Amino acid sequence: MTIEQPLFLTDEEVERLTGACKSVKQIEVLKQNRIHFYLNAQGRPIVARSAIDGSQKQAQNEQPWKLRFAS
Repeated sequence: MTIEQPLFLTDEEVERLTGACKSVKQIEVLKQNRIHFYLNAQGRPIVARSAIDGSQKQAQNEQPWKLRFAS
């Protein structure tokens, strides 16, 4: 049986990862550590689990997709 983890870190996980309670400080720490995040409508950082588990690095190393036109 496989237990799937949520796509995004919980608020508690982001707090533990950054060591900060306030969103402004969390954002600062995430930027310093080059951890990709999104801001929600409340201004809180939302971190995809893939940003810290290594699977995002694999995607970054892949060549970007390019549209090629037939001549």
